[in-house]
Formats: sequence, C-alpha cells, structure tokens
Amino acid sequence: MTEPRPTIASPEVLVDATRKELPWIISWLQKSGIYESQNDNEDDLLAHLSLAIIESADFYAAAKYLEDFYEWPVDGTLCQYLERCYSAALGVLPEHVMDWTMRTQTRFPAKEGDDVQFVVGSVNITGTVVAVVAREARGHVKMRNGTIMPVTAEEVVKVLKTKQPGPNNTPPEGGTPMAPVGGALLKRALVA
Repeated sequence: MTEPRPTIASPEVLVDATRKELPWIISWLQKSGIYESQNDNEDDLLAHLSLAIIESADFYAAAKYLEDFYEWPVDGTLCQYLERCYSAALGVLPEHVMDWTMRTQTRFPAKEGDDVQFVVGSVNITGTVVAVVAREARGHVKMRNGTIMPVTAEEVVKVLKTKQPGPNNTPPEGGTPMAPVGGALLKRALVA
C-alpha cells in the first residue's frame, strides 16, 4: 500500500502548523508563568502542543486537553493561538503534498482534454480534464453540467482517451497548386 496523501488532519502537517505558532504560545506561557526558557525544552513543548492538536477535533478540545493533562490555565488568548494552529495547517499543506508527490512519484494519470472517470464517495463520475497541477498530482475536471471540480490522482478510476481530430489526409479542393521552388525559379527570383 502506498503512503496516503497528506491532508490538513495529517500529524506531520499539524506539527508544522503548530511549530509556526510556537513563538506566540511560548510568549503566552511566559506571561502566565508556566514556561521558563532556560529550564524548559522547546522540543518538549512542541510535542505536548502537537499531541493536543492532533488528538483534538478543534481548538476548544485542544485547550481542554492541555488543561486536563498539563494543568495549563486556559483563557481566550490560548484558544486564539490554538485556533491559529489549525488554520496554519492550510498554509503548510501544499508543501507537504508537493513533497509527497515527489517522494511517491504520484502523477495525475490524464492530460488536458482527456475524459476521466473518477470516484466521489461511492459514485462514479465522468468529466473532461481542463487543467493539471503536476506538483500536487491533481487535475481540474469539468463535468457535463459545467461544474469544475478538483480531482486527485487517487480518485481517478479510468482514463478515457478522447479521439483527437487528426490532420485531414485529403488535399483541399480548389485553389492553385504550388509550384516546386527549385533551381530555375529560385535563380530568376534572385536575379530579379
């Protein structure tokens, strides 16, 4: 089984998001008298915060977790910082997806103009690829009703190659046939 695509709920994404907000939380902890930078280890603090964020569905549950397990005095400021950790996950997710795409060598299986069949829940849907985002192994697919939706490589069930119109092998009718440009014609054109 391949490694799953990162989401905003993936532990590694939530840890990076928490790391971005760590300076603000340390400042709050220092003002609260809980954290002393010379005695406390930032890595341990990040681990405690990340575990609270990962194990909780939202910032309120994370704050309750910190209060119950570490006896932190929860207030509105801490709740705001924890809520920012969850929001920061959206900002760090694209980098994780790009790393995952490169590491797993996952590619979107179709190109622009191809019809694809993909799954949403338990429903198979068919549409035409209108754009491909290679670094995210994702495409934008236009469905028959005109709606465009993002589709990941993992959701594609089948690529239905559309028959591209090829060059017409019959010569056009009418007009004047072209004379070959060769020796005598070229010499006359150069002399004139």
